[in-house]
Amino acid sequence: MSEYPVDPLADPAVIAGMARAWDESQPDEAAGRHEEGGYIVLNPDHSCDIER
Repeated sequence: MSEYPVDPLADPAVIAGMARAWDESQPDEAAGRHEEGGYIVLNPDHSCDIER
């Protein structure tokens, strides 16, 4: 087990990044909706970020 357990789905940066991707996918726009993707990355300090 790691000295620094990581739960990316509880990380504020990941939550914010996923919310941003959802908003930018325009889910309520029938003509404009599309998928937005990205990666959850682990930083050297064991924090998480979203790369898009």
